[in-house]
Amino acid sequence: MTKINIKQLFSEVLKKGKGSHSPHMSIKVLSVPEIGKSAFYFVVSGKIIKKAVKRNLFKRRGRHISRSVKTKDNHIAIFFAKKGAGNLEHADYKAEILDLMKKAGILA
Repeated sequence: MTKINIKQLFSEVLKKGKGSHSPHMSIKVLSVPEIGKSAFYFVVSGKIIKKAVKRNLFKRRGRHISRSVKTKDNHIAIFFAKKGAGNLEHADYKAEILDLMKKAGILA
């Protein structure tokens, strides 16, 4: 079995992935049969959320939410934060992530 290069997968997801949008986030999803279990990544620019502590909190919460729901295997999903995402309450943040996952068709 060969090791999967994450940088190559990221660029492949950005080029070929299916996208969906919500008011504070967007998602790109690509089916990759070699990876097995689905992987979720969160990208937050310093322009969107200034402080690193808040950016890291945003990412941690997103990873927690994505792990807590049942999803289909063999997918890579990248979530991108938009302006105003740093001001979301946890419940609203969770609702947007689940809505984007539903639109992308990766919820089991």
